[in-house]
Amino acid sequence: NSRTLKNAIEAINRKDYKGASDIIRSGPTRNAATGLVVPGLVTRRNKEADLFLSGGLPSPIPTIIVSSSLLLLIGAVIYKQVTK
Repeated sequence: NSRTLKNAIEAINRKDYKGASDIIRSGPTRNAATGLVVPGLVTRRNKEADLFLSGGLPSPIPTIIVSSSLLLLIGAVIYKQVTK
């Protein structure tokens, strides 16, 4: 179902990986023609959600704050090395 996929992608973009897993788990599990729950689809959605989280949650990328003074110092060191 495209709505489920869209919602899962939006959760991933928000870095809500557990939420994305829950959305995957609650994806379509019914036969479109009869409306009855298909046990195989329930199993499949659970396996997909488990697989999604099986690698663990990503760790945050550290933020590095560099001042303009430090950039000038780095530039001067590089320039000195290049002009030797």
